[in-house]
Amino acid sequence: MTPFITLAIIVALYVLVVICLIVGMLLGYEQPEILNPLDSVRNTNQSRFLSCDCAAIQYFPVCGADGRNYFSPCHAGCMEGPFPTFSNCSLIAGGTAEFGLCSTESYNMVWIYSVIKFIQSFLDAVAMMPVFVVFLRSASEEHKALALGISAASTSIAAWIPGPVIGGKLIDSTCLIWNTAANAGAYCSQYDITAQRFKLHELMIGFRCCALLILSAAIFKAKKLRRWNSEEKKPVLPEKEFMMTNRENAIAD
Repeated sequence: MTPFITLAIIVALYVLVVICLIVGMLLGYEQPEILNPLDSVRNTNQSRFLSCDCAAIQYFPVCGADGRNYFSPCHAGCMEGPFPTFSNCSLIAGGTAEFGLCSTESYNMVWIYSVIKFIQSFLDAVAMMPVFVVFLRSASEEHKALALGISAASTSIAAWIPGPVIGGKLIDSTCLIWNTAANAGAYCSQYDITAQRFKLHELMIGFRCCALLILSAAIFKAKKLRRWNSEEKKPVLPEKEFMMTNRENAIAD
């Protein structure tokens, strides 16, 4: 294949990958609504809860019998246990609650998202070979080893090293509720799943678009090329030229 066709295949595959990322970004569940956050109990008219300092209670979500989520058993007015079921909850219609968030949605979205990610991964895998071909064919024979070394070093410096740091900071920026634990430091108990989904996918889409811009410039340059630089006619070595001359002389005799 010519350089233009090879680069065009890579661009087409990357465009499909970007489409998969955009579709995946739009797929997701709604952010769970947490009722009675922090000091809501102290604002109720029930005097028996005025002594309950729910503001000091860490995030411990419970699902009420009314199908709504509460910040903690204290914020739901629950007076009795045991874990994971709580009873005598005066602020819940039905009076009971269970540990965890209410599950009101099906898991169909998870399967759809998994299929989209599989297609994206498959397209990435297919694009690896033409990318490798472009990489090797663009370097001369004596510079291939150097090109491989520079590629590995630049990938580590620009991607593998800062990638986890950038991803971690991005995920932390979507945290809604931070909790602390002894000997464990701070940890996030509740994320803004919509913001997290959009931020992570937007980051990946941004990098893909940068790659597409570079590939577009490469296609413009390779538009008139009919063969790779490594396929240029190599000079005949002196010993081979000598052998060919002797053979021609022997045939002439």
